[in-house]
Amino acid sequence: MIVFVLGRQPEISLAELQAVYRRTPKLLAGHLAGLDIEQETALATAKDLGSIVKVAELISDSFTLDADSIACLTHHLFSQTTGKITLGVSYYGSSAKSNLTANFSRAMRASLEQSGHSVRLVPSEQAALSTATVLHNKLAVGNPKKVELLLTPAPGSHRLAVAKTIYVQDIGAYTLRDRGRPRRDTRNGMLPPKLAQTMINLARGACQLTRPTNLLDPFCGTGVILQEAGLMGLTTYGSDNNPRMIDYTQTNLDWLARRYRQASRPRLTVADATSFNWQQWLTPNRLELIASETYLGRPYTDPPHPSELKPNLHDCNVIISKFIANLSPQLPSGAGICLGVPAWYIRDHIHHLPCLAELPRHKLHSVTTGANLIYHRPDQVVGRELLVLQKA
Repeated sequence: MIVFVLGRQPEISLAELQAVYRRTPKLLAGHLAGLDIEQETALATAKDLGSIVKVAELISDSFTLDADSIACLTHHLFSQTTGKITLGVSYYGSSAKSNLTANFSRAMRASLEQSGHSVRLVPSEQAALSTATVLHNKLAVGNPKKVELLLTPAPGSHRLAVAKTIYVQDIGAYTLRDRGRPRRDTRNGMLPPKLAQTMINLARGACQLTRPTNLLDPFCGTGVILQEAGLMGLTTYGSDNNPRMIDYTQTNLDWLARRYRQASRPRLTVADATSFNWQQWLTPNRLELIASETYLGRPYTDPPHPSELKPNLHDCNVIISKFIANLSPQLPSGAGICLGVPAWYIRDHIHHLPCLAELPRHKLHSVTTGANLIYHRPDQVVGRELLVLQKA
């Protein structure tokens, strides 16, 4: 089994895993989920999973913290190595067992020293090591002498599950593709590259067309979704009603092509998403995947009064309603869509767009029935509601 450490919003991570691997992940304790897939498959796709923090290979799902079990684990991991071992330990589970990490680490150190190894334990003030710590100590690069072990309560027993980290999110690469781009615009949502990856994966998971390769972003802004889709091997198309955004996108994607030595180039155009005919523009290609952060309306630093929100909500609803009415007839049956639309958090209430109730009328059906996927930080007023849709 492969174990995934879920992101800050587990419901989004679970939806992304379902979309990418086309099977339902098994929810484990402490923000972990498991899938019965091959390690090779997990490693091939891990860098494109925007909402997954770490990926690990399960070693045991029935581990006990006794001398014999520790000795067996030490032999399994390090019998073919000599010299100094760097070991990090992370615990995902109840805070009531917060001392378990220290006890396990001490037992592993003693067992390794008894077998002739010198040991460096990676220090941490938290129960789980951060991605930055794992990256800094090179605990997920395939070096058998540098290892992170994940501990979590085994489902349905008083024992532990133990997994070895095989991948961790490259936060430096994400930062480069976010803040390192030559053109950014703080007024246009600042879509994080990790969320862009997740949205692309959700659109692909919703798609029922055979081997879709064409992705359109109708509100491309500065090109974050297009850059991530290009890195994932898709043919990309983008439009925006603001010529400056098209210029920014072109500059950013030219920079990306030089940085990552990409030969492919996106196709871009200035267009109004409420009236443009993308299908005619793409001919002879067809619309297959749609991933886009739509119009989010006016930003807020503090929750607005309902009278202040009302005109903003109305404007967003009109624009997105017209966009959906324009887009849907252009899509083939089976096309996959993920749209980020605004949802407002005001006084413990979430305000949704009224036009979402009209999606079935446009033959757009949700593939995440019963689950509201809203990307949102606790201090945010405007969240991004992720609509994962399939054209009937």
